[in-house]
Amino acid sequence: DPATVLPRPGLFASSAEKRYHEGLLAYIRGDQAAALPLFEQTCAEDPQVLSAQLLAATCALHAGDRDRAIGHLEAVVQAPVARPDAFAAKYLPAPRIEASIQVSITSLIGATVPWNRAGAVLALAEQYQVAGRLEEAVGLVQQLHAVEPDDPVVRLSLADLLGAEGDFEGVVEVAAPAQNSDDVDLATIHLRAKALLELDQRVAAFETYRMALARTAGRSLELLKAIRYDRA
Repeated sequence: DPATVLPRPGLFASSAEKRYHEGLLAYIRGDQAAALPLFEQTCAEDPQVLSAQLLAATCALHAGDRDRAIGHLEAVVQAPVARPDAFAAKYLPAPRIEASIQVSITSLIGATVPWNRAGAVLALAEQYQVAGRLEEAVGLVQQLHAVEPDDPVVRLSLADLLGAEGDFEGVVEVAAPAQNSDDVDLATIHLRAKALLELDQRVAAFETYRMALARTAGRSLELLKAIRYDRA
């Protein structure tokens, strides 16, 4: 019973908190269609509850309503305060509530990112890119990269967006720190190699492909296949 995993709203709980609680019960049951309007009611009554915006965005994406999801993600990204809200602190430690967002960074690589402003930025950039709003996606992730320059997921996301924009010099610069330590870094090295070829720097490109294939254990077979194909 979902009700057993959540604290109950107090006797004097606000209407916003009650709607939030009802939304979480529906969310835990897997009924995102019922949860979405409840989270949106919470947002309307108390715009400070950023976790309700994130939950609403998750439900909207599940329903295939990209524009609706973008609106909620924008609210999180543009909020003046990034700290967790009181409702999240009270309810989201509950079991069966996954406090993370799944984003597709490239066509082959996805990532699980935290349910916070940085995660919202990456999720929003993904939706901007799918919606054809590439320039906005690039600007958004560039701002995040300026704050988190060593985050490998942010680095890969920016390199991928710059490549889509045709800024291959930018890709080479952003991707340069990546080491072949996991699939995210390997995908970043792959993007750097492709960008070097686009810039006709063939020697550097082939050396980058060599580095990409120097360590293959535990790496994505689909990603390795794509790298070998491009090198050939």
